[in-house]
Amino acid sequence: MNDKKQKLDNISNDLSKCSGNGASAIVNKNGIVVSSCTNCGGDAETFGVISAIMFGAADIASNESGIGTAHRVIVHSKHNTLITENASSQMLLSVLTENKRSLDSAHRKILENIEHVRSVLEDITLK
Repeated sequence: MNDKKQKLDNISNDLSKCSGNGASAIVNKNGIVVSSCTNCGGDAETFGVISAIMFGAADIASNESGIGTAHRVIVHSKHNTLITENASSQMLLSVLTENKRSLDSAHRKILENIEHVRSVLEDITLK
């Protein structure tokens, strides 16, 4: 399990490189942080919970409106953008990036790492 945790930590660190003074996290859909890297001084647990709540609310809204399951939620603010992507049935990847950074670059990095997360977690059972 420590090897898997190290691999997930490496993914979080890789994601955070594209975020500037932001953050990245791999969280389960209940908001439990599996791995994170915060460059902005924020609390990793709070970041994970907020990402999961935001994604969950968007998923409920999209299902209720008949458009289907959410795959990605993007929140833009004046200085930052939060991108949370569905990584598996139980996991999310979330990146908070500065707007002066390329959002396309951040999103590409997330998509590249989703498969890595899936391969690391494929034999871990989450309860």
